[in-house]
Parts: sequence; structure tokens; C-alpha cells
Amino acid sequence: MRQVQEEVILDEFNATDYYAIVRKDNVALLQEINNGISQLNVYSPDWRTALFQKYYADINSKVISLSAEEREYLSQLKESGTVIKAAMNPELKPYSYFEDGEAKGIAPVVFAEIADRLGIEYEILESKDRWEYKDQLNTGEANIDLTAYLDYSLAQRYNLKETDAYINSTLAMLTTGDSNTEKDSMVVAVVRDPTEYIGYNNDLIYQYKHKEYESIQECIDAVKNGEADATFRYVYIAEQAVAKDYPNQLQYSILQDCTFGLCIGVNNEMDQRLLSVLNKSVNSLNQSFTQNVMLEESTNLEQESSLMAVAYDHPWLVIGGIAGMLLGLSLLLILWIHYRTQKEKLLASFEMERFIGYICETYESVAEINLQTKQRMVYTKADDKVSKDIEIHVPFDRNYFASMVREEDLDRITEAFSEDNIDRMIAEGGNEQYLECQVKDKTGNYQWFSYIIKAVPRDKQHPRNFVVFKKNVQEIKFGEQQQRQALQDALENAKSASAAKGQFLSRMSHEIRTPLNAVIGYMEIAMGAGDNPAKMMHCVENSDTAARHLLSIINDVLDISSIESGKMKIAHEEFDLKKQLTAISTTFFNQAKAHGVKFKVLLKGFTQEWVKGDSLRVNQILMNLLSNAVKFTPENGTVSLLVEQADIDDQRVFLKFTVKDTGIGMSEDYQKRLFQPFEQDSALTAQKYGGTGLGLSITYNLIQMMGGSIDILSKQNEGTTFVVSLHFDRCGAEAGNSETHQDYSHVRVLLVDDEEAGAYIKGLLKRCKVKCDIATDAESAMKQIRRRMGTDYKYDMCIINWNMPGINGSKLADQMRDVCGNETPIMVATAYDVTEFEDEALAAGIKTVIAKPLFQSTMFDLLVTMYGKYEPVKYREQHLESIRGLHILLAEDNPMNMEIAMEILQKAGLIVDPVTDGKQAVDQFVGKPEGTYDVILMDVQMPVMDGYQATGEIRRSKHPEAGTGS
Repeated sequence: MRQVQEEVILDEFNATDYYAIVRKDNVALLQEINNGISQLNVYSPDWRTALFQKYYADINSKVISLSAEEREYLSQLKESGTVIKAAMNPELKPYSYFEDGEAKGIAPVVFAEIADRLGIEYEILESKDRWEYKDQLNTGEANIDLTAYLDYSLAQRYNLKETDAYINSTLAMLTTGDSNTEKDSMVVAVVRDPTEYIGYNNDLIYQYKHKEYESIQECIDAVKNGEADATFRYVYIAEQAVAKDYPNQLQYSILQDCTFGLCIGVNNEMDQRLLSVLNKSVNSLNQSFTQNVMLEESTNLEQESSLMAVAYDHPWLVIGGIAGMLLGLSLLLILWIHYRTQKEKLLASFEMERFIGYICETYESVAEINLQTKQRMVYTKADDKVSKDIEIHVPFDRNYFASMVREEDLDRITEAFSEDNIDRMIAEGGNEQYLECQVKDKTGNYQWFSYIIKAVPRDKQHPRNFVVFKKNVQEIKFGEQQQRQALQDALENAKSASAAKGQFLSRMSHEIRTPLNAVIGYMEIAMGAGDNPAKMMHCVENSDTAARHLLSIINDVLDISSIESGKMKIAHEEFDLKKQLTAISTTFFNQAKAHGVKFKVLLKGFTQEWVKGDSLRVNQILMNLLSNAVKFTPENGTVSLLVEQADIDDQRVFLKFTVKDTGIGMSEDYQKRLFQPFEQDSALTAQKYGGTGLGLSITYNLIQMMGGSIDILSKQNEGTTFVVSLHFDRCGAEAGNSETHQDYSHVRVLLVDDEEAGAYIKGLLKRCKVKCDIATDAESAMKQIRRRMGTDYKYDMCIINWNMPGINGSKLADQMRDVCGNETPIMVATAYDVTEFEDEALAAGIKTVIAKPLFQSTMFDLLVTMYGKYEPVKYREQHLESIRGLHILLAEDNPMNMEIAMEILQKAGLIVDPVTDGKQAVDQFVGKPEGTYDVILMDVQMPVMDGYQATGEIRRSKHPEAGTGS
């Protein structure tokens, strides 16, 4: 593998020789052994090395031990897509040659194995002769030489470094029987290229007279025609020449001491790691592999020429064979002519049956009717076999079809199968007719069938013939009906949607203009009421109300747009259900009161007050449903919200929200399209109650996105019930679920409320181990108090409802005070706005007012407040740090929005730097030193550069804070 500088290899030392020993007198056996060894030397010169490596070297594995540097080099070749360019001598068949542009021979087969083991990509450059092959190497077009001689001096001359030999072979002298073999006068034919035989033995070549030729084949031809006495060739090339010499003039003899090796030469300009990995791959080849390749390639060449050789050696045998072949062909021709007619008939019959079979795969039956002979042939197929039945033709008249065809189809099918119609179709050259009708099947049920009536053109064999193709098309007709129905439904839906959108636009124009006109009108009044502050404040408050109503309408439109575009996201955060439901209760109690509607919130089995989910969307769902319930419930009606904990496991809480009203209800038709956008029950409903028709569609989509469900039960003029089922993840620790070991079993409470609410509150007190009695009215409550007065079991606390039948909480508290004095604390539990009666309650001696709905934590905190001894666990108190003094960069192009934002931010104690477009924001931020701005507030749509572009420019800038979360 090394490059030799001015060195000559004198000899190579092999392993110790081994000998076969025979008896002295067994000369014949010794001769046989010597002949066998000679044959091995001819056909497998490296057999000794192969045996040594088989038993003393581990060469049978394709795994090559490569260094880290070599593996890195191969990885670089693969990643870069580098293709190694290889050249080979095209005149060394069977060692290397090209056939139809494809590289063939021992060398490319062996190199394919070498490259496969290394995983390298390569391409063998085609060359038409040895001169083009040499040019590919000299010009650097080829990176490696696949047929380099293992000769270091030659490698140095051609700027190559060589691997070890992958093939070793011997040299043969090719002569004819009449050749002159006297060394002094023998003429040897050589190729006009010194490098072609440098690898042989220069002394061997130059001890003879030699004559130069252009190619190896010309050298062989020179020996055959007597121009030269001999030529020296590789043994397999010599074998090939002898095999192709049909007159058998050529012969060859092995030159025992002349061996050569073929190796891979690598251009010195290439990375020398390539030479290293190629050499390791060469040495990893199993010698049996290379031997098999050599034998296979040489055997193929012998087989190619064997037929021609036989023909040349035995011409009479070939002539006799050809004559016999001609005689056999003549006999075959006579036999073929003899049965040709019969075969054609059988073939025609077979083809007809096969054709009928193909048709019967599509049609239930095929019938051919001859009206002249009154014969009918019916073809059917079952179990992949075609059967043919010949019947007497019964006329296809009205009586024939009457028992099988529907009455409405009878005239049409009778006319189609009438003989007059068939004769007309035959006369017109073989017309066809298609019809469909309902016919009884074998079970007596009507099925759709199609018939194709095909008239056969008139000839001698078919004077009055026609064919009927029958097919069951029930599924096709059913599919067509479904498709027509689907198209009809889609058309109706499209019309309905179009009408709904038209009505929506009409309503929206009214819904938007009404609050907008109110805002504008009140602002005009306010501007003219400068000397009347009260009137001005009244106008401002009403304008604010109208503006918020307008904003809610626009928010609905934006929400439905976000849902339809898939941009709506569902949050997953911890939130307090108690706080949320309390706020909803307060909001809708006041709203319901303004409409003259009773409103209440009920809880059932409720233990989990903190959950993980999207509180904003839950609030939006309940607000939509409750606002509709209040809006569509007439005066003196009732609206209720029941929150029920349906189920709970280690990870999730399942809640059911039931919104029930006694309002106007809905029609069944409207319930089918209730959740479609822009839909309302009727134009009259829209005109009377207003609204956009988007609220329920938004609600439905939000519930679906949260993985829940919504059910509806409604009847016109009787009310509506919505049931929403949602699941939430449990929090790590809930204050509402905290259990206390404090014993309140000594506390006795009198609860005065209606039966349903009383049972729920009693359950909350029971979890705190409190003993509780329930009274449903003032009279029974006073009886309970009097009964226990003067005993050891008097009440420690009373919880009363503010609005009792016939008496309010203030009067009931006065009565209680008259009996039990000021020792017993009285609490009021109410769903009403506390501010309305707080002063009256305190004046009546009521100690505390608590808002409904009541939660477990509410009741527990009440007991702790009254009796102490335990500090309630507060869940996740979040203390917001003061934001006063933060420096903000504000980008907003709208002057009004800018003014409002500046006012709000500065009122909160923030320092604001305003800019009017994204480009100014980028320049302002980049131009300020680190630590100037704490937050950047960026509008999305701005001139010059919008918010997205400006944010991208800031992130890509070299400012020290460009990558922070500002």
C-alpha cells in the first residue's frame, strides 16, 4: 500500500512449504498429485493463501475495522453525495470489459462488493479502448483505477497509490501447433503500450524479439495467421482465445514463475483516507468469494463459445440436426393444417363462452331470442361457471309481465318487448333500447331492474334475433335516491342559511344601529348640558351602557368568526368556581329582578370549588344561556341554575349545569337548527326580543371544543331546559375540600328556608359535624325556638332566608330576638343584592349576611368566624406586585385609542412613551439603552410596519433585550 521511492522488490516470502509424501515405488500417484497441484496453480494461483486465511485468519466477516477518522470520512462522502469516478481497462476480458455500455468482468464485480462493504457511491467511466482509459487516469477524470497492476514503480509513474491485490493470476504463452519456439528466433506479439506488460516480467518480454500491435486481439490474430510465434496473455484471456478458436489452432501453456496481481490505484490528489478504507475492504474479502467470481466469469465465456465450437468440429452432426429439424417442422405444419379448422371452431366456441362469462359477471342474465325458431337461450353464471339453458320462447306480451311488473310500468315494458318494436329495431340495423322498472325478485319483493334490448342485425343465421341483458340496479337506484335527497337537503340548507344570513344582516343593522344611535344621541345631549352636571352624568352612564351592549354584539360576531376559522383556543388554568358562580348569581339576580322574574341558583353534591379549565368560556356559556332564559321568560316567571357534581375521580371532576326557565319555549322545527349561526325561531321573535342569533351557536361550539355536551328539552309556552355537561381537571389542593379536625358537634343551628334549599344547607353543616334543624316558615321556626328555650339544647345560631312566605328576614329576626335575646347570633342567607337591605338587616340585629349559593367553604368560614379555633386554608392567594413606575413603549396609530390607553396607563402610575407605527417602535426600542423599557404594547394593524413585522425586527435586532419576553 506504500508508495515506493526508487526501490525494487526482490522477492516475497511465503509461509513454510508443506509437501505430500508417497512411497518411492508409487511414481504414478506422485505424478497425479503433481499434476493436481499444477492444475491448482493454473486455475487458482492463490489457493495456498486462501487456505491459510481460511484457517489462520478471520476474513469471513463483512465487518471492517475502521478508525474514527476513516468512519468520519465515509460519513462525509455519504452526506455530501460524492460519487467516486472509477476507470478500468476495457480490453482485459474477462477481467474487465464493457458490454452495451455496462461494465462487466471480474474487476467490476469484486469492486461492487468492496464499495458495498464501505457504503460508498461510485460510477465506472466507460472507455472504448485502453487509450481512452489511460486518458481518464492521466487527466484526473477518474479518481481510481480498478485494473492497476500491483507494481509500485508503475504506480509512482502514474501518480497513484495502490491497495493490496484483490486478484492474483498467472501468465500464459499463447501459440499455435506450428509456431517457432526457439528463443533466439521466436517473435512475440505485444501491445504498443509498455505499461500493458510492465506488470509481467520485463526480462521475459525482452529476451524475445517482439512485434507491436494496437490491441490484445490484434496480438492474438497475429499468432493465428503466423505473423508472430507467440503472445503472452493472462491465463483467462488465453483460455478465452483458445475457446473461440474454432479451427483449434491455438494452444497455451502456463508460465509457472510469472504471476501478477490486480489492485486498486488511487489518485494521489484524493484524500488518502480513501486509499486506507479501500485497502481494508480489499483485505476483508473472502478468498473463496474472489475465486468464485473468477470461475463464474471465465465459465460464462466458455459457455458462450461452446455451441460454435461444436458446430465447427462436427459439421455433419450440425447438418443432420438441421435436416431433422426441418423434417419435424414439416410434419408439424401438416398436422397444423389438418386440425386448424377444428381448432378454430373450438376456439370460437371457447371465446364465445368466455365472452358470455364476462358479460354475466355484470348482468344477472343474458338471453338471446330467435323469433323465427321460437327458441330462447339464457346464459347465467354461478360459482364461476356459465350455464346455458335452451327454452321455448314465450311471447313477451302483457299477460307475461302482468304478474311480475308494477302496474305503472306495465304498458312501457310491454311496448318495449313487443315483436313490432323488435322487428323495427332489427330493420333499422340493430338498434338498442334501455329501460328500468320494478320487478318482483325470487322473494316476492319489488326490486329495480334494468333491461338492455339489443337487436341483432339480420343475416342468414340471425333472421329475427335480439338479445336481452338483465341487471339488478336496486343499490344504484337507492344510491341515486340518497344522492338526490342529499342534494335536495343541501339545497334547502343553503337556502335556509342564505335566508338566515339575510335576516341576520337585517337584524344586525338594527341591533348595531340602535345602541350606536343611543351613544351618539346621549353624547349630543351631554355636550349641550354643560350647566347641568346631573343630566350630563345621566347621558354618560346611558352612553356607557349602550356602548357595552354594542361591544357585546361585536364580540359575538368575532367569536363566531374565530370558531369557524379554527383560531379559538381553550385555556387550561385553575380557577375558583365559587367566585364565578357567586358573580353570576349576583348579576342575574339583579337582571331577573328588573324583568320581574324570579331567579335562583342551586348546588347539588358540590365539593370541588377549584378546578382546572377555561373559566372565561364557562362564564360565557352560562351567561349566554341565562341571559336568553331571562330575556324569553315573561314577568312572574322563574329562571334557575342548578350546578351538580355528577361524578369525580382521581383526575377529573364532572359537572352538570342545568338552566331552566318557564319562558316562551321553542318550536320543534327551531330546535333542529337551534345551534346554527344567525338562526332565530321566527322573524316575529327576533323583532320582539332582538338579538343576533349567534349566542347559542357560540355556546354550542365552545362546549364541543371543551369536550362536553349540551341537551335541550323545550315546549312552546311551557319553558326550556338546557343541560350542559363538562369535565374539568382536579387541582392539587382545594380550599373548599379542606377537612378540619375541629369538632363543631356541640353547635346547634336552626335553619329557616324552603325545603329544597334547607336540605342542601343542612348537608353542608353536617359535613362540619353541626347539628341542624329545619323550619320552612316563620311560625314553625318560632315554635322550634320556644321549645328549646330553657333547656340544655337551645340553638347556638339561626340562619334564615331573607324572603320568607308572608314575612321578611327583618321581622322574623325581631321575633327571634324577643324570645332568645341577643345571645343567639342570627345570620341571613340570600340570593338578593345585599346592599338593598344591609342597613335594615343590621338594624334588626342580624349579625352577618351571606350570599347564596352557599359552598362548603362558605359555611366552614362562617363557623370559624363565629367560634374560632381554626384558621381557614386559603387557596392560592395571588398578590400582584405593584406596577407603578414601569416604563412602557406604546405603539398605536389610532389617536382615540392612543388617548384612552395613555389615560388608563398613566392613571395606574406607568410611564408611557407613545409612537404611531411599527417602524417608530423598532427605532425607539433599538435606540434606547438596556433597561429603558419594561414592556412593549404593540397594535397589530399599523401603517409603515405592522405589529408582527415590528416584533420580528425587534427580535432580530442586536439590542441586549431583543430576545426577552417584553
